[in-house]
Amino acid sequence: MRYRVLIVLFLLTALSVRLLGALGEGQLDGEPRRAYDVTISFSGDAMVHTPQITTARTSDGGLDFRRSFVDIAPYWKSVDFAVVNFETTISADGAFTGYPMFKSPLQFAEALSEAGIDVAALANNHICDRGATGLDNTVLQLNKLGLKTYGAAINEQADTVLYLEKYPFKVAMLNYTYGTNGMPVPKGRVVHLIDTALIAQHIKEAQNNEATHIVVFYHWGNEYQLKSNKWQQELALWSRQKGADVVIGSHPHVVQEVDYHNFIVYSLGNLVSNQQYKHTDIGQTAVITLTNQTKPSIEMITHINTVKEKRPNDRHIVKVFKKF
Repeated sequence: MRYRVLIVLFLLTALSVRLLGALGEGQLDGEPRRAYDVTISFSGDAMVHTPQITTARTSDGGLDFRRSFVDIAPYWKSVDFAVVNFETTISADGAFTGYPMFKSPLQFAEALSEAGIDVAALANNHICDRGATGLDNTVLQLNKLGLKTYGAAINEQADTVLYLEKYPFKVAMLNYTYGTNGMPVPKGRVVHLIDTALIAQHIKEAQNNEATHIVVFYHWGNEYQLKSNKWQQELALWSRQKGADVVIGSHPHVVQEVDYHNFIVYSLGNLVSNQQYKHTDIGQTAVITLTNQTKPSIEMITHINTVKEKRPNDRHIVKVFKKF
């Protein structure tokens, strides 16, 4: 009898070790472990003006933008998914330009990726700056780095909705822009423009595909205005009524208000740029937490475009100075 008891205890111990090991690996009997929430950060306009390129040059003739993101990288790496409004195009020929028609080094995207960015929102007014070549190269190079992209695509058959998945969550990501600075969308390519019929179609598609949450990222509003306009407010509330859980905004290049009651962030401001207008050095990163039991929560991280060394006309460092 004593030996039988010992054998049973041994088998129970072995089974416990196996189960604990499976849990430690995030799986149990081949099934992924259920998470209680999913966190997604959204950062504003990532731009590359000519002085930033000059500052990024290294002694060996290369380019290094990594120091721009050292301070904010821990925040991006702490969430499940980090999203940025990628407001430029990646050069396909090694020639770089800043405003008004952006054509940026691949090293800028590499620095964002290394710092923790997972997703690039591309529906903005500069995505068509360099035509089909610029749009294609931007999507392909970002994807090659491992970044997911949405809001623009290199062919009309591309998925219209991006899904970010962390079991049991399936977050539908939608991205739209008010326009492309008068530049035509290249033939055969896709840039999602703000069109309520299209947005309603995409929200319905996400619901039919069993999305647990829907987040809409708009490129909208009036530049340099610290308050959202009536159109933004109406579109945001309409989006919520249609089924969006959270609405995020970019484009004004300054921070606008957050409606915590309705889960709307009207403008994140700039992430990094060399704009010198008043308030364009201030930006925010919104960290949203989604669960299946409670309403979304929004935490705002405030940062500033500042300089390192004595470069008063070259803002290139993202310095986090307030979290609330």
